[in-house]
Amino acid sequence: MAQIAGLEVGIPDDMLDPGAEWMTAVLRTSGAIDADTSVAEIVVEPFQVGVGLVGQLGRATMTYTGGRGPETVIIKWPIDVPAQRGMGDALNAYEREVRYYVDHAEQSPLRVPVVHAAMITGDKSRCVIVMEDLSSMRQGDRINGMTWDESVVAVETLARWHAYWHGHPDLERMAETFYAIQHPVYNVILPQFMAGGWENCQKHGAEHLTPEVVEFGNRWTDLLPVFQKHFNNDLTLIHADWRADNMFIDDAGEIVMIDFQLTGVGVGAYDLGYFVSQSLEREVRGGRERELVDIYTDALARHGVNRDPDEVWFDFRVSIAWCLIYGVASYAEFEHLPGEGQFVLDTLLRRSVAGILDVDAIAAVDHLIADV
Repeated sequence: MAQIAGLEVGIPDDMLDPGAEWMTAVLRTSGAIDADTSVAEIVVEPFQVGVGLVGQLGRATMTYTGGRGPETVIIKWPIDVPAQRGMGDALNAYEREVRYYVDHAEQSPLRVPVVHAAMITGDKSRCVIVMEDLSSMRQGDRINGMTWDESVVAVETLARWHAYWHGHPDLERMAETFYAIQHPVYNVILPQFMAGGWENCQKHGAEHLTPEVVEFGNRWTDLLPVFQKHFNNDLTLIHADWRADNMFIDDAGEIVMIDFQLTGVGVGAYDLGYFVSQSLEREVRGGRERELVDIYTDALARHGVNRDPDEVWFDFRVSIAWCLIYGVASYAEFEHLPGEGQFVLDTLLRRSVAGILDVDAIAAVDHLIADV
């Protein structure tokens, strides 16, 4: 591709009706169509409604005159629900994703969709991303979870990406955009997430909660500074949403990754713990969690980063304990969700708790406390 279109082509007022002229400019700038080809007609339909927490998607279908171009593309822009938009702004989610695609994706050893446009205004009030439609690839299954073989590929891919950014001289500067978990915004938002969902979680997800997990959940917010301190070591760029449905798998079995709205600076095992506790069923893990960690550390070493496997294992266990919040936070809206949405929450909580119990994650956190 020639280049990613930016603000020189402008941002439409209506993403569901951006206009053929605008899409022509975007696709010409990116090199997807030549100067003799124009978009004759464009139809945008909402896509995967309700999937994104702070963003929304549309699939654009185009016809052309003068030549050929992509039949479809995906358009992504900020959500228009005020509370969720405010969260996206507070987390700097929109700038993170735009900046990753524009400034870092090309140099990183991680496949992403072809991006035709990625732009955000100076005041961050408006942004848009136009990217390749990956629907022809197989998307990771968040409901049924990943297979073991898929998980190995996902872990090795993650390690290759982490190794590239491990100790990178630009990380400190990049953290101004890609917030580390120590950023003050998390001290406000995360306790709200936990408080908002924990009561409902205990009410509607009680069958998954053991007494020790309930006791741990009761003190999760108080442990936030302990988590934050621990995650501020052995730094790399983390995806922070490394889960099945953000992965598309091509015919060769390679992964193409999407959704960089939470990408930040932190310890690599954060992504690993998140992935295992959110995207793998207990039956697939089969007590082989340490094997996945060793696959990760071996892959890091192949790419020039040597980490003590026992230390990574410990970081991994702490990360799985942290990830309880992902199984809890959305329970705040449990009663208002359709049956399918409730089933998803139930699934994620069940996996999260199983992960905590299977790797004795609470004990790892208690060890951290003892060292404070």
